[in-house]
Amino acid sequence: MVVFCPTCANVLLVENGPGNRMRFYCQTCPYVFRIDQKISNKMPLERKKVDDIMGDALANAPETEGERCAW
Repeated sequence: MVVFCPTCANVLLVENGPGNRMRFYCQTCPYVFRIDQKISNKMPLERKKVDDIMGDALANAPETEGERCAW
């Protein structure tokens, strides 16, 4: 989860504040937001569809025996 500064719209960073309490702070302006409760955001990931890299024609190609690679 990315949180933006309401004053200057830059990304807020997280640090340990006074009293060992976590807080968001802005590197550009003096904005600070104390974190009082656990913040979490779960997003389900969608798997990409994988294309067949061999293709139908190459998948059924005959095997070669005794051939050497040019490399």
